[in-house]
Amino acid sequence: MGRSASQCNLVAHQGASAVQVGINLLTEPWIRTEPHGAVSLPGLLALLSRDQVDSFPALRRHQQPAWHMFLVQLAALALHHAGMIHPPESEDDWRDLLRGLTLPEFSADEPWCLCVPDRSKPAFLQPPVPVGKKLSKTATTPDVLDVLITSRNHSVKQQIAWQAEAEDWIFSLVSLQTTANYGGGSSY
Repeated sequence: MGRSASQCNLVAHQGASAVQVGINLLTEPWIRTEPHGAVSLPGLLALLSRDQVDSFPALRRHQQPAWHMFLVQLAALALHHAGMIHPPESEDDWRDLLRGLTLPEFSADEPWCLCVPDRSKPAFLQPPVPVGKKLSKTATTPDVLDVLITSRNHSVKQQIAWQAEAEDWIFSLVSLQTTANYGGGSSY
């Protein structure tokens, strides 16, 4: 049904089916909300523009600040890039704004996909992998990526999300890229 983990930018265990498909955040509903169910990233921004989201059921408590910061910064960047002051309220308008951040270089939405077949292109919050570069570390579950360093596996357990969904990887990547310190060249 999909690509092997070795063909994706996201380094994941072979059994992690959620990352073995393209998972385009601009066009597919991968983020669950209350009360609207799963929505795309532009759909989420449209709902937030209308103050119609109560919660995110899969968002873990320690991921909340990073998710908020990410959404605010993403919306601000998209609006600034388009020269707009007021946020649009439609999903299509938000999709156009977000695509505007990565066009024309990435016409296939690679930076908005959780996994891309060509590792020399960026995926969602993941840099491109240089040709010939071997990745030595793997993340078998999304919670490996975002566990707080200070938790020491007491309050926030590691490697428990064995049946992770795409949104679990999305939230973990956002948490990692938004709040993690730089741990050197051997980091994920």
